[in-house]
Amino acid sequence: GYSVLVLGKPIEYRNPGVVFAGDTTLRELIALIKLSRVFVGNDSGPLHISGAVGTPSVGIFGPTHPSLGYAPDSPNSRIIGAELPCRPCTLYGKGRCRLGSRLCMTLIEPDEVADAVEELAGFENTEPVEPNNASPRKPAVFLDRDGTIIADAHFLDDPAKIELLPGVAEAIKTLNDAKIPVVITTNQSGVARGYFDIETVETIHGRLREILAERGAKIDAIYFCPHHPEGEIAEYRRDCDCRKPKPGMAMKAASEFGLDLNSSFIVGDKKSDIEFARNIGARAILVRTGKGAQTERELRDIEPDAVFDSLPGAAKYIVEKWKKQ
Repeated sequence: GYSVLVLGKPIEYRNPGVVFAGDTTLRELIALIKLSRVFVGNDSGPLHISGAVGTPSVGIFGPTHPSLGYAPDSPNSRIIGAELPCRPCTLYGKGRCRLGSRLCMTLIEPDEVADAVEELAGFENTEPVEPNNASPRKPAVFLDRDGTIIADAHFLDDPAKIELLPGVAEAIKTLNDAKIPVVITTNQSGVARGYFDIETVETIHGRLREILAERGAKIDAIYFCPHHPEGEIAEYRRDCDCRKPKPGMAMKAASEFGLDLNSSFIVGDKKSDIEFARNIGARAILVRTGKGAQTERELRDIEPDAVFDSLPGAAKYIVEKWKKQ
C-alpha cells in the first residue's frame, strides 16, 4: 500500500494518515506534493501546484466546474464531479448551496476517487506515469504590468491612457527572440473596488497586446487578480490565492503552460513582486521604474536577486542567465 499525507489547513481528521495540515510552509507544501505519487484535492491552489510540479492528480469538483477554466489539463490528471443542472453555482465554491443539500459533493462516490488514484498510481499498471505531455518543463519570465511595462496610472481604466515605458517593447522582443515565455501577472483590485469591471481590464490588455505587436513584441499570456479583501463589489471581496504576493497566478500559468517556476524570473517594481518570487521559488528582479526606486530605498527584510534601472537591463540579464542554464 501507499502512505497517505494529509495537507491543507489545520483541521481534525478521523482517517488514518500522516497529518501535515497546517504544519507546512508553502515551499514545504510544494515539495511534499512534488514527492507524492498522486495528489487528490478539490478545486484549489494545491491542485494547481500538482500540475505545476508534474504530479498526477485527481481533482474533485463540486459547486465549481472545469469549464470555468480552473482545472488541470494533462494526460496524468483526472477530474471527478457529479453532473447536475445547478452546477456551477459559484466561481470559487464559497457560495451557499441553493438546494441546501450539497448534492454535488455527496453524490461523488469514494470508490470513484479510489479507482482514479489506482489508475494514476500504477496499482494495476506498473508503468510510471509521465509528467504533463512528457516534455521538459520550461522557465518563464513573469512581468508586473503597472510600473514595469507601462506607466503606473493608478487604477488605469481606459486603454487610450496606456503609456508604454521606454525600451519595453524591445526588451520583450529580446525575450521572445530567446524563446523565453513572457507572462504578465498583475493585481487589478480596481475591479473589487468598483472603479472598473472585468471587461475593461480585458480591453486594456487587448490594446496592450496590439501596441506591443506593432513593435514586434509578444506576450504569451496575461493573468490578473480582480480581488481585494476590502473591496466594494461583493463578488470580488475576498482574501484570495491569486493576489500577489500569493502564488495563484503563477501556479495557474505553470499548470497551463508546463512551466518550471523554480527556474523562472519575476520582474517588478514593488516589494510584493519580490515576495511573489520567493513564494514560488523563482528569481526576483527589481526595476527602478514605477515605484521601484522607492521600493529599493525602503527594502529591509527581503532582497531581490538583481536590480536594474528598467526592463531592458533586466531582459539582457535574463537572457544571459537563460543561456547558461
